[in-house]
Amino acid sequence: MNHSRSLGLEQVDMSFAWLLSWYGMAMSAEELAQIDQPIITLERVIIDMHNGTIFGVGGVWVMDLAAISMIFLIATGIYNYLKIRKSK
Repeated sequence: MNHSRSLGLEQVDMSFAWLLSWYGMAMSAEELAQIDQPIITLERVIIDMHNGTIFGVGGVWVMDLAAISMIFLIATGIYNYLKIRKSK
């Protein structure tokens, strides 16, 4: 996401009817045709998938659990590495 501006992700229109309804912004095809700028951009969708908010409160908790699991795996990996190295 550090390069989303240089990749132009903030200009890619993701205003599809199904995605708008997912975000709670249901609009008709006529209403969408009258709007000349993106309502939802690819950058916003990627950010929301990354932090889990696109899937609601449950998605945020799943992403939190995934982050805690990764921290735990890293910590136990370092611990086991140091334990093996010390015993040599």
